[in-house]
Amino acid sequence: MRYTKVSRSGVVTSPPLSQLSYGALIQGRVQMIEGKLQYHIRGLLTNSPCIDSANIASKALTIAIRYALVRRQFSAAPSAPETKLMDYVIHQHRLLPLLAQTFAFYFTGKEVRKLYTNLMNKLNTYKPDENKADLAAIVEVLKETHSTSAGLKAFTTWGCLHTIEQCRQTLGGHGYSKYSGLSVMYNDFAVQCTWEGDNTILMLQLGRYLISSYREALEGKTHPAGLAYMNNRNPVYACKAMNREDFADPDLIQQAYDIVSLATVKDAATEHKTALKNGKREDQAMEVCCKL
Repeated sequence: MRYTKVSRSGVVTSPPLSQLSYGALIQGRVQMIEGKLQYHIRGLLTNSPCIDSANIASKALTIAIRYALVRRQFSAAPSAPETKLMDYVIHQHRLLPLLAQTFAFYFTGKEVRKLYTNLMNKLNTYKPDENKADLAAIVEVLKETHSTSAGLKAFTTWGCLHTIEQCRQTLGGHGYSKYSGLSVMYNDFAVQCTWEGDNTILMLQLGRYLISSYREALEGKTHPAGLAYMNNRNPVYACKAMNREDFADPDLIQQAYDIVSLATVKDAATEHKTALKNGKREDQAMEVCCKL
């Protein structure tokens, strides 16, 4: 009843924009991304539900990494002790990138929570009859938060499910045992890829938003920080790195990601535009872009 009113006689008064009701859909997706380490560490001891990708992935990795540090298999020489699994480089390559990704999920969740909190503060103070001038600004924040949370919910839940499965495999036959906790964890978490929005559809929503934002950027619109890479539509594509140490520079990595992101969105927008010119409907053109 905050934005849509129903009178006693049954007259429905819709909000100025239907998007104002989207705020309620975002919270669940944010929770699936955001990590609350201390809360869930306590929760694990009491079997409290834990749905966020960062913490479920960290639990799976804790099991797999601890196992790899005590489990030994094969030895370099008959008289030598068997080698710990974690001492094998290939085992490190299986687990440590997933560990790094899990930390990225955790800090990404913090940023998404900030976006969501900012959005809800604006929605809670917005009065349709008094602040009509602020409506456009609120809708822009709503679109960014809705699309960002949709895409990241899909990305992190898919990533977490993949992490659980990789951790299960690194335990060998023990990974199938319920004692490992990983088989049950996989079954319990898999539903996260479906509820609060099927992941494939959520990715499609994000794609629509990015293509729309790219069009607006071509028309001269300046986007907020999350889409700032679109504000410079003529980036320098030459990599400034001269040696591998240069890649320790966060600014260089940020520039690289900006260039890749812009190029990817530009290619999708070009493909979408071509499909429309060839007589495709809007939804059909979006399906064509998915192959990119």
